[in-house]
Amino acid sequence: MKKILSELFKKSIELNDYVYSDKQIEKKWIGNLNTTLTEINKVELKLNVKFPNDYKNLLLISNGFLTSTDAVEPSFIPIQKVDYLKNVFPEMVRIWTENEPNGTFEKELESSLIIAGINDEQQFLLIPPIEKEGNWKYWKFANWIPGEEVYENLTEYIKGVIEFLNEEINTE
Repeated sequence: MKKILSELFKKSIELNDYVYSDKQIEKKWIGNLNTTLTEINKVELKLNVKFPNDYKNLLLISNGFLTSTDAVEPSFIPIQKVDYLKNVFPEMVRIWTENEPNGTFEKELESSLIIAGINDEQQFLLIPPIEKEGNWKYWKFANWIPGEEVYENLTEYIKGVIEFLNEEINTE
């Protein structure tokens, strides 16, 4: 995870779509300081969930980071700000689920955790497994996206962002 985050941060700086500090540019690192397992456990207890390992690994490397392109990608928030989407944006959940009462999409959106995009037009959500042995789901979600963009895991999402950054860098 550290290697892919490092690549993401280097490409973000190279794109020069955001004003990073001299220190961030010099260190080629735009992430926050890492968090601890104790902090992660506190939030898991508060939210009554056990986060997926790839998300915990990300937090142990960088407890959130700025978006690489504020137009289309969300900024990842520190673990202390992670909450259920329905607590952060209740109106959004209501609007997106009112036409599908008691449907799968509604259940997933209502149980989703927002880990990125609290101050952005787009969010990144973790959806806990509905069944005890099920898998977590990873969604990028925005009003301008028809539905959700589904990712297999955080690595797949970050690789997609890096690919997008490379395309943007090559068109400049």
